Amino acid sequence: MSHRLLRIVGVKVVDDHTLSLTLSDGRIVLRDCAALMRRAKGVLLPLRDPKYFRRVRVVHGALTWPGEIDLCPDSTIYGKNWMHSRRVPKSLSI
Repeated sequence: MSHRLLRIVGVKVVDDHTLSLTLSDGRIVLRDCAALMRRAKGVLLPLRDPKYFRRVRVVHGALTWPGEIDLCPDSTIYGKNWMHSRRVPKSLSI
């Protein structure tokens, strides 16, 4: 049995702390990053700035920002600890 690795293939900024992620299996999930932004320290500190947060891109399946900031794809997809899932509104659904 073969398992395909689930990855992020697209991202849209929904608001100052929420991202809409398109996954490699076609699903769209929302991630509330407010807790991440509140607790950001060190290299992640720029994520507290909503303007900087909006500069997110997907590079090799990971959320990435200028200055070589990126987040673990598995934690991002599965909403570990600092991210919370939200229901996807119909306007963002496929």
